[in-house]
Amino acid sequence: MSYTETTTTAETPRLNLQPLAMDAKGTDRRLSYDELKNTPTPIGTPTWRPQAHASLVDHLKDACDVLGVTVKGEAHLTSRNDARYFGLFEVGLPTAHNEISSVLGLRNSHDKSFKAGVCAGDAPFVCSNLCFSNEITLGRKHTAGLNSLVVSNLMFEAVARLLDARSKQDERIARLKEISLSDRNAHDIAVKSMRNGACAPTQLANVVDQWHDPEHAEFKPRTAWSLQNAFSNVWRKTPHLTPHRSAALAYTFNDCLSNVG
Repeated sequence: MSYTETTTTAETPRLNLQPLAMDAKGTDRRLSYDELKNTPTPIGTPTWRPQAHASLVDHLKDACDVLGVTVKGEAHLTSRNDARYFGLFEVGLPTAHNEISSVLGLRNSHDKSFKAGVCAGDAPFVCSNLCFSNEITLGRKHTAGLNSLVVSNLMFEAVARLLDARSKQDERIARLKEISLSDRNAHDIAVKSMRNGACAPTQLANVVDQWHDPEHAEFKPRTAWSLQNAFSNVWRKTPHLTPHRSAALAYTFNDCLSNVG
């Protein structure tokens, strides 16, 4: 299968993927791809096969290439002495909303803190607020059977599934834009979302502030789409948590919005 590229611009990335942060302890490193290739990978054991961060990036790009999708921009971040990795990739996949770009996220760890995984999402060009629709893990924390060929096949399958789900995500965005929310509705959903893990309790006030006074005029309409972007604005400093928080927000929205709008 293949996907038709958008033709609005050349290969210049349109998203600002650089303002990333990952670790509150200040161990973040923003790296180029060449620098990422030079980060060390621990020696494996008979039951644990850590995957090099750059190798997973290569597998993701190879999968996109086979599927006919161009990677238009990328950003790489490590933390904890390069043991944890998170990468963002803007991909040339058409969306039904011209103000939104498709993004793939990739994460990996060498300290067994989380499984390697790839996720798909979107970000408005005006602010690059990330929100992921789902995540597919690659194996079970780098078990012994996770060799390069297996990882390559898993990555291809994961990326293909995520790209195929693009149309469903477009439908979801259109629905969020149609659902009007009162301040009372928005406040109630924000609190429930926080309790479900969509943000830290200390971030709730910032979410509410973004709802009442959004950073960008595009989110002034009082809709569920604007509320989602109030959350994703707050998520900017912790992109590695965005897949989990996106899932928590989607769960809450599905539960709360069925009786709204």
